[in-house]
Amino acid sequence: NAWLGGWSAGGMAARLATSVGASGPFMNSRQDFKGFVSMYAYCVSPTNTEHKSVPFKAFWGDADWVFDEKACNSMINEMQNDGVIATSHLFKGKVGHSWDNMWFDDRNKGWKKTNSRWKTGGPDVYACKGAYDYSKNKITFKGGEIDSFGELVTWENALDACGIKMGSSGANRKVTKIVDDQIIEIIKANAK
Repeated sequence: NAWLGGWSAGGMAARLATSVGASGPFMNSRQDFKGFVSMYAYCVSPTNTEHKSVPFKAFWGDADWVFDEKACNSMINEMQNDGVIATSHLFKGKVGHSWDNMWFDDRNKGWKKTNSRWKTGGPDVYACKGAYDYSKNKITFKGGEIDSFGELVTWENALDACGIKMGSSGANRKVTKIVDDQIIEIIKANAK
């Protein structure tokens, strides 16, 4: 009953792992994760791949730069249409990135515990029309194409063309508790 879950880029990896094309090359046995959980991650939809019939749960905040309502709803619908038992939870009320984070990097003073919110942002992959095609082993963006995941310079060039989408980050204990409870609930509901 092992699940794969991740935050931010790790959450995107958990989402992509529901795709046979993305995860197949990394599997060395018939055993796979029972389900997948994605927290505050981009909503990406790979092309030319089939999905696993597994549970998937995504969590987003409405003030997070990685959240795009149209792209995220589309992703969940595509997953459901392809057999994934996909659900999501959107937290409203200025909930941003890293709600489970209690540390803030003050560049002048080092890491400190915080309950505050701060402005953050990241590449606007939705503006770039990113496409993940595992049948051809490549990712395309408005700014270029990546066909070798070791090509960090190419990756940076592609994302530079996306521009930056701003949002916020900040600890939110109430949201963290709700997410923890829902993760426990979905794992228990799918235990066999």
